[in-house]
Amino acid sequence: SPLAPSWPPCATSRRRTTSAPSRSTSRYSGNCRVFCARVRREVARLNNADLSRPARQAAEAAADARLALSLLHAGALPALYPAVALALCWEGLLGGGGS
Repeated sequence: SPLAPSWPPCATSRRRTTSAPSRSTSRYSGNCRVFCARVRREVARLNNADLSRPARQAAEAAADARLALSLLHAGALPALYPAVALALCWEGLLGGGGS
């Protein structure tokens, strides 16, 4: 576009990498399910701001429990494929399913 600066590609790449926040590249902590779980928790916290103190504490405890379950699910789901592959290999080593 005519308004975009015309930096050389190398400078553009360098600018993007230096200005981007450091992100975790871990498959278990950097996926969209983790992001959604944390956003849901934050939305619940903001929605509970007008409640009385005991009601807010109960609602936040429930939101924390939902966050913990969501994070557990988000971490377990990527591990499902290797776990199933390992179980199949283990079954094959034990000679199960044979004639």
